[in-house]
Amino acid sequence: EGRAMARSNTVGNGWGRCVVTDIRYSAADLTDLLNTHRPTDEQARIIEAPLEGVYRVMAGAGSGKTETMALRVVWLVANGLVAPHEVLGLTFTRKAASELGSRIVERIRSLPDHTDSDELFQTPQVSTYNSFASRLFQDYSVYLGIDSDQEVAGQAAAWALARRVVVHSDDPALEQLDYSVDRLATLTWQFAQAVSEHAVELEQLADHAAAMAALEELPLGGRYEYLSDMASIVGSQQLIPVLARLVAQFREAKKSRGLVEYSDQVRLALDVARSTPDVAAQLRANYKVVLLDEYQDTSVLQTELLSTLFANHPVMSVGD
Repeated sequence: EGRAMARSNTVGNGWGRCVVTDIRYSAADLTDLLNTHRPTDEQARIIEAPLEGVYRVMAGAGSGKTETMALRVVWLVANGLVAPHEVLGLTFTRKAASELGSRIVERIRSLPDHTDSDELFQTPQVSTYNSFASRLFQDYSVYLGIDSDQEVAGQAAAWALARRVVVHSDDPALEQLDYSVDRLATLTWQFAQAVSEHAVELEQLADHAAAMAALEELPLGGRYEYLSDMASIVGSQQLIPVLARLVAQFREAKKSRGLVEYSDQVRLALDVARSTPDVAAQLRANYKVVLLDEYQDTSVLQTELLSTLFANHPVMSVGD
């Protein structure tokens, strides 16, 4: 029936540390108490996994991921391994975050021995990845010497500023490009997003473009004529140095106007995490367990932020 063997753990419960408790409920026990469907054997193993561990869960659509994640939190709370406010859950959309958070709170409040508990007034922190990064940036931006009250620019405002940068740029290479101003504005904005999301330094892009250009000097060899293919590959990279310079100007324009985008906040949050080790220590102390939903869709930048903050910390990532 998926019943977990009783065992002792030393944990912190939010009001004191080093509290020894026994595992009181299995996943099946909890679903019986909550009058919901019992989990499958695979789901039960996820729900009852020991607190101390890093887990990767792969499951398909319609396999009950949200309910399993909610029951994972309920199992930890019901067995005294964590307090509700010591749980951090991250997902991609506000709707998904709201659904997961509401389901966890509803399940916890339905537990018979938690109806009169102070935990009724505590809730897990469930939000989107970008909202978490935004809050981290706002809370610790002082370490970067940046005003936390900067305005978050929407797509239309960011594109308009990128267009202004293109129009006022004195880069001579722009005259050689067969692109309209609007097209260059779109490319600049999209390139700025990609550079941030993949944690790429602008200087690296120039080196990459130079390395690609050097391919034209290599002997073609082989039985076929590769010249046209190679010219196409190298030609597609020639725009990169120009865009990199425009992105640098775009960043300066945002900084001078006190504007940031969500992708900027993730990048700046990573800067905070890397430059200030106390930030990671504090978050680890606040959150005893971290749940990551839709993990397959996280960007390089989001992954680096999470690994910087929570490497070797109790984390369960769930993805398709």
